[in-house]
Amino acid sequence: MTRERSYWLWCMVLATTVALTVTSSATAQVKGFEFRSLTVSSGDDPISSGITGIVQFSTKRNFMAEVAVQHEQAWFLSGREFKLGVVDATLAGSIGHFQGSPWVGPFLTLSVPITKVAGRQVSVSTMQWPGLFFWEPKNWDNGRKNNPERFLIGYLGSFQIDVGPVGFTYGLLDFLDDKPNKLIGGSYTQKINGDFVAIGKATWSVNDERWLLYVGVTWKPNHKGS
Repeated sequence: MTRERSYWLWCMVLATTVALTVTSSATAQVKGFEFRSLTVSSGDDPISSGITGIVQFSTKRNFMAEVAVQHEQAWFLSGREFKLGVVDATLAGSIGHFQGSPWVGPFLTLSVPITKVAGRQVSVSTMQWPGLFFWEPKNWDNGRKNNPERFLIGYLGSFQIDVGPVGFTYGLLDFLDDKPNKLIGGSYTQKINGDFVAIGKATWSVNDERWLLYVGVTWKPNHKGS
């Protein structure tokens, strides 16, 4: 294992430990979590596919929690939302399982409004989500023979620019011993009414040489003071 990979691993483990400790302590102490949104979607990604349900909760003190369920995986994510000047940020810890393997990792998002074009808000954002698996997921299990992985690490990162309802994304998936995969795509978001939003995405998977399609609907009832 190279020195750079070892350094990255230990930084991730430290960040995960800190994030989980802080967020679990905060979740235990902060009362008043309220339902924020429910998302139901169907689509493909480079490692999984199917129907997914995501429920989010939040408090008036800017804490959030998320529970996601899919037939091959599930996760729980909890953390703090805050502002750094004009930057909206989320720092959280997450735990979950995928194809029978537990994992843990930190989660970070940043979003920055840039300007307005023809009345449309232009913003840029990033999402960084590494994870450390306890053992290999089912489809990656090679019987622990000739396994090139010293540590079972998965990483998903993306950078996105949004112009009103239209988004353009560049992502990178580095999953276990798979070849790093570039993900390039676009999305369109359409408000149905005050409480419902629909989104469609099309992402080109460079390694698979195919389009990954996604359709989802989010219900987000308005809460005064939330």
